Amino acid sequence: MQNEVLRRLAENDGVGALDELAAHFQRDPRNVATAVVRLVRRGLVERLESGRYRATDQGLRAAAEGAVIRSGPKRAHTGPRAQGLFTSRQKIWRALRVMRKASTEELAVLSETSRDNVRKYLNVLAQAGYVARLKADGRGHCRYALIDDTGPLCPIHRPQLWCVLDRNTEEQRELPR
Repeated sequence: MQNEVLRRLAENDGVGALDELAAHFQRDPRNVATAVVRLVRRGLVERLESGRYRATDQGLRAAAEGAVIRSGPKRAHTGPRAQGLFTSRQKIWRALRVMRKASTEELAVLSETSRDNVRKYLNVLAQAGYVARLKADGRGHCRYALIDDTGPLCPIHRPQLWCVLDRNTEEQRELPR
């Protein structure tokens, strides 16, 4: 739809109204408005006033060259994946920071996460030097102590790079292979 809207604007001296475009394409005006908004975000169209738009120079060039506009990312994602505040690993880290010493069972309950996930994450944190393994509790659950609290954001395990990324200090800690 974005390609058609841009070409239609280019044919009409670069200017058009939403209702005219919707009538021309025999489409719901909301669909046309969505396409126009996406073109505005890409810098191919600019808003003149409510309901009226004009193709930018870049948009006119793209239409003249027959450029195909596709939805999706505009460039490759190259950085580490953003971690939310409510991920399982973040909940484990937050509970560990509060308790300072805890068993895998306690952390699983507090973070509402599986024991297996807690165990895997704590093993990675132990290899990176964030936690130390303690003696098991009376029920046989492994206990851990937080020895390097770098801040509120949980360290991220990056298995492809054999490291842990600390988002608080922006440092990477290598893991043994």
